[in-house]
Amino acid sequence: MRHVARTPLADQININFNQRSSRRTVKDRWDYWVFRVHMRTFLNGEERRNQFNLDGSISANRVTLNWKTRLSLRANYNENNFTLSDSSDHLT
Repeated sequence: MRHVARTPLADQININFNQRSSRRTVKDRWDYWVFRVHMRTFLNGEERRNQFNLDGSISANRVTLNWKTRLSLRANYNENNFTLSDSSDHLT
């Protein structure tokens, strides 16, 4: 609504919310943990060369009133293949 407040329509809009929220305890079945998994790949090739890249990560984060925990793992694999002028293969 902050964007509308800067327009001529602001005088025509009225927002009311009269319901009081009740405090209730909600059971978090994940116990405040948030997990993320990321995977990315890249392939490129021509007649005499090709490239392969794989990148991935996984993380687990937990935030409570007393603790903030962050765990993560990341891995990367790169491979480049070349065919040299003497037709021998070369891997980097």
